[in-house]
Amino acid sequence: MNHGIGSAHERLVWEQDPAVWRETMRINLDGPFELARLTVGGMCKRGFGRLVFTSSTAGEMAERSGSAYTASKHGVIGLARAVAQDAGPFGVTSNAVLPGWVRTAMAERSAQAECRTAWYQRRAGVARARRHLPAESGAGAA
Repeated sequence: MNHGIGSAHERLVWEQDPAVWRETMRINLDGPFELARLTVGGMCKRGFGRLVFTSSTAGEMAERSGSAYTASKHGVIGLARAVAQDAGPFGVTSNAVLPGWVRTAMAERSAQAECRTAWYQRRAGVARARRHLPAESGAGAA
């Protein structure tokens, strides 16, 4: 089961838009739950089934400005484990895969935004540091 929405619209947790949080949970966690709920019973009756949920490396390690995505992908791992506990005795397995970064248009935009942010932060830091160079401030003049 692969349901996923990225974290392109997320902000720091205290600035997070609750609508982004709800949408992320609805797609990344509610979707896999509903599919599991609708399919696992039949697998248990047949005595066989395989569920593979798609989480993310963010399911094990949090990312900055990604509270909804990170929480949802942690939740997918928990869901896979819970399904394994419930359905395992009936011959049904449940696992989660945690793929890393995949080069997509959305990931490219996110990487470019990160680079711009890092560049502006570095530029601002250099500008602050340059104001204190003795040769430029006149402190080193003879």
